[in-house]
Amino acid sequence: SFALVLIIWFFVVLVSKPLEKKIRKIKFFENMTTPKARLDYKIPLCGFLTLLIWLAYSSVALIILYSMKVQAMSFYYLFFSICVASVAILIPVTLNGWGIREGTYVFLFSKFVEPGKSLLFSIIFVLINTYFLALIGLFLEFIKLRKDERKKMKSINK
Repeated sequence: SFALVLIIWFFVVLVSKPLEKKIRKIKFFENMTTPKARLDYKIPLCGFLTLLIWLAYSSVALIILYSMKVQAMSFYYLFFSICVASVAILIPVTLNGWGIREGTYVFLFSKFVEPGKSLLFSIIFVLINTYFLALIGLFLEFIKLRKDERKKMKSINK
């Protein structure tokens, strides 16, 4: 999928110039302004780093599943399932995707795991990858806030 996105991106950049001239011939689009597309080699690097992050994310899921004694699922299918569930929670129906994510995992894991275990996996996975990391960030923000308050108090006392 990474290679497919790269190919599509390069195709869009290369084809956008001739298409822009054809589109401007339509009277409604005469004064249309378009951003200049240029080949930037940082974009594939960022895409590769994002792929590595998703692999790490999937590795955490694999560790959770192995701890639940679920070993029948391949890593590729797990990677695919996590990507699909992450896209599914973007549907703004519930608060933070609760319910949609669980339903997606129950549906996608139904071939390998009973529904109770996939529901438990979904809850543990979101607690570890979302809320636990958010709590760490909140804790570090409070520490920074206290340090900033101490600096202000020292500057006021001087």
